[in-house]
Amino acid sequence: MAQTKNNKAGYVKGVGRTFAPSLKADWVEEFNEILEDEPEWSRNRLTEHLIKKGLDAQRGNDQGMQISIPSEGLTDQQREFLNSEEGKLFLGNAIRLLLMQPGAQAPSPAEVPAPPPPDHNTAPSIEAPSAAKQETEDANDNNGKLSPLQRAKNKLKRQNI
Repeated sequence: MAQTKNNKAGYVKGVGRTFAPSLKADWVEEFNEILEDEPEWSRNRLTEHLIKKGLDAQRGNDQGMQISIPSEGLTDQQREFLNSEEGKLFLGNAIRLLLMQPGAQAPSPAEVPAPPPPDHNTAPSIEAPSAAKQETEDANDNNGKLSPLQRAKNKLKRQNI
């Protein structure tokens, strides 16, 4: 059995462990709804996936911030660029420039990779949503805010899970 520094029993690959959510676990209903919406996933597989995502997010917090960018209307080439190290550097530098304090120095051009050119044939035009569509969206997302359950479902669908 794996032991931590504080002599607590940890996990071992392939070895079963009992886990019981506490009585204060306010995430149980959301978890069960996600599990119900994803019939090909077992409870263990979903738990393992969410633990991995949580650990990835925790590691990411030590290295910087994670920002979700809507990919609707982006080409495959643009999505690939944004997911690449160069794209992350580009976005980080762009955000630093936007938030730059007076007197701060901008990154040198050698540090800023060039984004892929826009595809004018597939890029959608940006238009204001119709009033009826906006009312429907507002009703669906609770005045502009998605519930944690809906955000989790959307994230799982974006990750093709």
